[in-house]
Amino acid sequence: MATLGRVLLDLVDRLTAAPGRAALRAWAGPRYVDGPLVRTPVRRVLALACAWLGDTLWDVQVLPALEGALPEAEVHVATRPRGAALVAHLPARRRHVLDQVPSDRLREQVDLAALAHEAGLLRGLGFDLVVDLTGNRYSALFTALARPRAALGFDAAPLGWAYTTRVRPPAGEHRARRPWRVVAPLTGDLVPPPPALPPGLAAGPTPAGPYALLAPGAGWPAKRWPAARFAALAGRLAREGLAVVVTGAAAERDLVAEVAAAAPGAVAQAADDLPHAAALSARARVVVANDSGLAHLAAAAGAPVVALFGPTNPDLTGPLGPRVTVLRAGCDARPTGGRLHCHDRPGHPCPVACWDPLTVDAVHEACRRALA
Repeated sequence: MATLGRVLLDLVDRLTAAPGRAALRAWAGPRYVDGPLVRTPVRRVLALACAWLGDTLWDVQVLPALEGALPEAEVHVATRPRGAALVAHLPARRRHVLDQVPSDRLREQVDLAALAHEAGLLRGLGFDLVVDLTGNRYSALFTALARPRAALGFDAAPLGWAYTTRVRPPAGEHRARRPWRVVAPLTGDLVPPPPALPPGLAAGPTPAGPYALLAPGAGWPAKRWPAARFAALAGRLAREGLAVVVTGAAAERDLVAEVAAAAPGAVAQAADDLPHAAALSARARVVVANDSGLAHLAAAAGAPVVALFGPTNPDLTGPLGPRVTVLRAGCDARPTGGRLHCHDRPGHPCPVACWDPLTVDAVHEACRRALA
């Protein structure tokens, strides 16, 4: 179903744009696609923030600015279950958790009928404006199906024509800046503040003494520094008198257990919920993580972070914070400039040899500098 959905949406975007726009006008009203963006009064706004954890963290940073630009509006947020804790501080009626709006990664599944059903549920709330911060073909389709009076989103996205107002961010700009580009037609150009955790997010038990936090997981295997090297690093940190905690999400339990078992003295501690993961990372003396959501949480909390990058581009998606060190490996095709993925393919199965340049010695030295 997911593959068929992509094919159909590709055809709509590339081959039948004119009929597609005509159908959208018939569905949403003749002035939806071509504006104007803000039709007073704007009483209810939906911000769509359904990407991966780091992206969602950056997305929610624009909410105060959006509320300031539309002071009479009630601002709602829709996100995926993995990011729900990032908006838990909002009133319950303004939070919507969706299962069917993916971040357009090859490994994610989507049911188009379920996506249409979820859009129908929000359509009943009568949004005057949808601000799509996710920016892919599914979020664009979802936005149109939610049938707001107007919509704002990325011109660069597939189906990007399906918005009232379209924004095209610079290709080589860090992704944390993209949500601010999207809302600029409403807020004006603003200098983004440093990413910060939402109020009260970091909650959960943590070790009593000083500890290093190692997070060997990531969204797909090629993004993971080898587990044996994480274990070797854990052993070195433990011999220097620092407690070592190895953590990860529920799907990474086996990987976390493998690393902890191979490092004498290391402790495996699950962080199945986002507040606990944030607490573990915020209170650590140093955090070592791959390109993952936990790296972004720790950086936003102000923790010393050593972030390990291989097949993805840290210039576009590296964690942002006052105490971040980024170390790179990767093959000859590693991405630079405006390219995000090696070989221009999310989840490309690069061999473990791509991590060879990033040794345990190099990561350990970065940890020592961070601890100092």
